[in-house]
Amino acid sequence: MMKKKISILGYGFIGKNILASYLTDAYEVSIFDRKACPDHLIGRVNWFQGTFNNTQLLAEAILEADVVYHLISSTVPADDI
Repeated sequence: MMKKKISILGYGFIGKNILASYLTDAYEVSIFDRKACPDHLIGRVNWFQGTFNNTQLLAEAILEADVVYHLISSTVPADDI
């Protein structure tokens, strides 16, 4: 059976909670975030560290994904716009 490929763009509060439901043998998960991969996820997910402006790396993170969660924002809730 082929694994479903899931890409999560943004590993904030929502991204962490979505990931929790996909950490099984049935899914191959890629995470794209500006921060480094947390130690507890090394070897469990495909981690892509970069910014949303790095379109080549972003394209690699979503390559052949069955589902993509776009959770990246250029602001945080406390920012004034």
